[in-house]
Amino acid sequence: MQEAKEAFNKEVAQTKSALNQRVGELEMSRIEYEELIRGKYEKLMAEMQAKLDAALDDRIRQEEVIRQQLQREKVDYELDVREKFNKLIEEKDAQLNELLKERESRLLEDDDKRSHQLMAQARDLEEQRIEHEQELRHRYERQFDDVRDAAKQQIIEAQKRMEEARMKQEEVEKQMARLEIQMRGMKHSMDLWKLDYHKTTTQKFQKMMAEVELRAKKEMEEFARAQLENEEKRLAEELKRREHTLRKVQASDEQDQDRAFQHQQDLILKDQEEKARKEGLQKLHAYKARVIELWQALETNPAERFQFMWNATNNTTTYDPKLLDEFQSEINRLSDQLPLMECVHRREFIKQRLSELDRRSSQMYGSDPSRSIRDEKQRKELEREIRRLTDELKQSVPKFEFKHGREFVYKGSSYLEVMNGENATAAGGRKASSRLGAAATSAGGLSSTTHW
Repeated sequence: MQEAKEAFNKEVAQTKSALNQRVGELEMSRIEYEELIRGKYEKLMAEMQAKLDAALDDRIRQEEVIRQQLQREKVDYELDVREKFNKLIEEKDAQLNELLKERESRLLEDDDKRSHQLMAQARDLEEQRIEHEQELRHRYERQFDDVRDAAKQQIIEAQKRMEEARMKQEEVEKQMARLEIQMRGMKHSMDLWKLDYHKTTTQKFQKMMAEVELRAKKEMEEFARAQLENEEKRLAEELKRREHTLRKVQASDEQDQDRAFQHQQDLILKDQEEKARKEGLQKLHAYKARVIELWQALETNPAERFQFMWNATNNTTTYDPKLLDEFQSEINRLSDQLPLMECVHRREFIKQRLSELDRRSSQMYGSDPSRSIRDEKQRKELEREIRRLTDELKQSVPKFEFKHGREFVYKGSSYLEVMNGENATAAGGRKASSRLGAAATSAGGLSSTTHW
C-alpha cells in the first residue's frame, strides 16, 4: 500500500510539473502575442497621427492663403471703386464748368449785338440753363445710382465668396472632429479587446486548474476507497484468525483517520487561499478599469501606459497585495492630476486665444477701431484669467509633486519650468500689444474722419 501511494504521489507530481510547464509556455506565448499586437498598435497610431498632422498643416496653410487673398481682393476692390467714383465726379464738374463758361461767353457776345432783346434772351437762356442743369443733374443721379448698384453687387459677391470660404473651413473642422472621434473609438476598442483577451485567458486557466484538481481529487478518493475496501477484507480475515492483532489494526485505523483529517484541513486551507486570490483578482480588474478610465480622461501618453502595464501585468495571474497597492497609488495620483490637467488645458486655450487676438490686431491694423477696442477688452479679461490660473497652478503643482514624488509633466516638459519661462516674456508681450492696440485705435479714428 505504501508503494502504491508513493507511485500515485509521483504521478501527481509529474502531472503538476507538466501542467506548470504548459502554463509557463502559455504565459510566454501570451506575452509574445501581446508584444506583437502592442507594436502593431503603436505603429498604426503613429502613422495615423502623422497623417492627421500633415493634413491639418496643409489645411491651415490653404486657409491662410485664401484669407489673405480675400483680404487683398477686398481692399483692391474698395480702392478701385473709390477711384472710379472720384474720377466720375471730376469729369462731371469739368463738363459743368465748360458749359458754364460757354454760356457766359455767348451771353457777353449777344449782349453787344442784341441789346434790345437782352431781357427776353436772358430769360430764355436762364430757362435753358435751368433745364440743362436739371437734365445734367438727372443724368448724374442716374449714373451715380448705377455706380452705387454695381458697387453693392460686387460687395455682395465678395461677401458670398467669403461665406463659401467660411463654410468650407467649417466642413474641414467637422471632418477633423470626426476623425478624432474615430481615433478615440479605435483606442477605446483596442483597450477593451486587451481586457477581454486577458479575462478570457485567465478564465480558461482557472477552468483548466479546477478540472485538474477535480480529476486528481476523484482519483485520490477512488484510490482511498479501494484501499479501504482491501483493508477491510484483510482485517476481517485477520480478525477471524488472530484476535490479538485487533489493537494493531485499530491503531493503524486511527492513524489513517488522522491523515484523512489532516488532508481535509489542507484542502480547506487551499480553498480559502483560492477564494482570497479570486477576490484579489476581482479587485485588481476593477482597479485596472478605473486606471484606464483616468488615462482616457487625461489622454496619457501611450508609452507611459505601456510602461506601467508592463511592470504590473507580470503577476496578474496570482494574488499579490503589493500589486493592488501599486494600482491604488496610481489611481490616487491620476485622480489628483485630473483637476490640475483641466486647469492646464484651460490655461493653454487662453494662451492660444491671446495669440489669435494679437495676430488679428496686427492684420486689422487701423481698419476697424471698434473691433480693436473690443479685442483689447477681451485681452485684458483673458490676461486676468491666465494670471489666476498660473497662481493656482504654482500653488497646486508643487504639492502634487511632493505628495507623489513625481514631476508634473505636460507634453513631455515640466509645466512649472514652462510657466517660469513664460513670465520673462509675458510683460513685454502685454506692453507691445497695448501699444499696438492704442496705435490701431488712433489710426482708426484718423481714417474714420477721411472716409468717403
